[in-house]
Amino acid sequence: MTFDSKTRSGADPNDLARAAIAGNQAALVKLLELLRDDVYRLALRMLGHPADAEDAAQEALIQIVTGLSSFRGESSVRTWAFRIASRHYMRFRVGRYESMVEGFDSIDRVMASHATVPPASFNEAETKILAEQVMSNCVSAILLALTRDERIAYSLAEVFGFSGPECADILDIDEATFRKRLQRGRDALESYMKRSCGLVNANNACRCARQIPVHLAYDFIRPEELLARRRGQPSKSTVTPERLSHMVEIERVACLYRDDVEAAPESLVERMRQFVGGGGLAALD
Repeated sequence: MTFDSKTRSGADPNDLARAAIAGNQAALVKLLELLRDDVYRLALRMLGHPADAEDAAQEALIQIVTGLSSFRGESSVRTWAFRIASRHYMRFRVGRYESMVEGFDSIDRVMASHATVPPASFNEAETKILAEQVMSNCVSAILLALTRDERIAYSLAEVFGFSGPECADILDIDEATFRKRLQRGRDALESYMKRSCGLVNANNACRCARQIPVHLAYDFIRPEELLARRRGQPSKSTVTPERLSHMVEIERVACLYRDDVEAAPESLVERMRQFVGGGGLAALD
């Protein structure tokens, strides 16, 4: 989570919101710093493609800033912000990766195409970095096979840890409807990944490193950019076969979705900083 009831510095996000409403720009900047990564991560889960997620997150953050005066403190500001972002993402245009995924069968067809793609040649360290990105791509694609209703229910509960009543409140639906959507999403993901994903079930043949050539062929990963950015940095992922081996299969599926440490891109951070700093909409061009 980006923040709980209080930040690590001791600041209460709800207090920051009230101060921002009263005109304290520093409080508004701090509040946005607390919200932006979660807002972007939810967009990435809903749309799959980083550029689409950045566009959607920027629009959601603008709605949060411009609508902050409507925050009444009846729930946490985090829940309130997620309500705005969730509503926006449910209406957002179909993402470029989202349009490619037509159910789980389409993912199987892409994954099976590795037999016709020439093998990639990378050293061990490079292969590890690329395989982590493949895992992230696959996890996102599999989530895109769900309907948007199921996807957002699963994301709010399993990725961001909201309770059932909180999720129902965010989505403005009754709890029974939310539970049905969440269960449909869980069942579909767990069924597919137990029969297909080697991280969830070691008996499955699929391995992230073996899928590198496929992701290269589809331009899902660009090794020059990725390796230049990641060389010398520690692994981003906390998912390891050893860690997963101590979990039951259902827990492994949820673990793959929670292991998302993607922060909002610096380009989005800078545009929002300028927007709040007085640049207005012109700062977003």
